[in-house]
Amino acid sequence: MKSMVNNITALNQQIYFENLKRLESKPYKSFFQKDMYLNNEIIKHVQSGELPHDKITHPNPGDFNEMLKGDLWKTTGYSVLENGTLYSASHTELPNCTAEMFEWWFWWHSGESERYALWYRTVT
Repeated sequence: MKSMVNNITALNQQIYFENLKRLESKPYKSFFQKDMYLNNEIIKHVQSGELPHDKITHPNPGDFNEMLKGDLWKTTGYSVLENGTLYSASHTELPNCTAEMFEWWFWWHSGESERYALWYRTVT
């Protein structure tokens, strides 16, 4: 189930409209979704407070394999690490997505910032 996001910051709204304008001349502009939704599960996790420390992997490539053990890879939430770094985890299911599709997306969207804006509408 999805919930519409209707309370984004003024800065995010400004960036959103700037991205919308930048996409006007792109051949893939029709893929830019104007409505912003969050899965209700994400809202539930964020509202429940910070993640306990046993649900946090340290943000460095050497620890990524830890995420695949047990249910840790299913974690969604946030925390503030001891050094002040904000930690965010978002479990996202991609049904029927193949490794080739995943690889293509991360290659394709990195080619220009407008492509990335299709995925994350409020970032430049």
